[in-house]
Amino acid sequence: MKKITIILLNLFFYSNIIAQTQENNTNKINHLYNYTPSSLNTKNYVSDLETKYKIKINKINSLLAFGVAYTELKLNDNEFLTMEKHIDQLANELYNDGIQLLLKGVWAHGGTYFSSEIIKGKKIEVLVFCYGNIIKDNKVISRIFEKFNQKMKEKIVTNVLQQKL
Repeated sequence: MKKITIILLNLFFYSNIIAQTQENNTNKINHLYNYTPSSLNTKNYVSDLETKYKIKINKINSLLAFGVAYTELKLNDNEFLTMEKHIDQLANELYNDGIQLLLKGVWAHGGTYFSSEIIKGKKIEVLVFCYGNIIKDNKVISRIFEKFNQKMKEKIVTNVLQQKL
């Protein structure tokens, strides 16, 4: 009986730890999705693209919205170039605000979770977005993530190299 009680207490204790970890990750994911860098926190639309679709491209959630709705929006090449400028600016400003992360999308179900990648000896969190069958064609969202990651990696590498000098 004593062994069963100890086992049950351990199971209860470990399940609480797992639940707290999942809750902390959920809060962190929501924070990262919706975090708007202070320099991008304006009420005015800064491009024709934002004005046309009535959405500020100033947080990760906005990038995901454009990636998911791309086929319905039918962005032309000029609008996509504007989108890439917003992506660069967002990655730059997130980095300047101390948020260093990469984005990754996978054809799976299960929400969003964290992974990590080592860049020049520095461990960087990767926010993995599981889009399952929300997205019919992942080329656009992959391109958005690649552009974001390219800029973020550039900032991280530059910083690491400057610290070594």
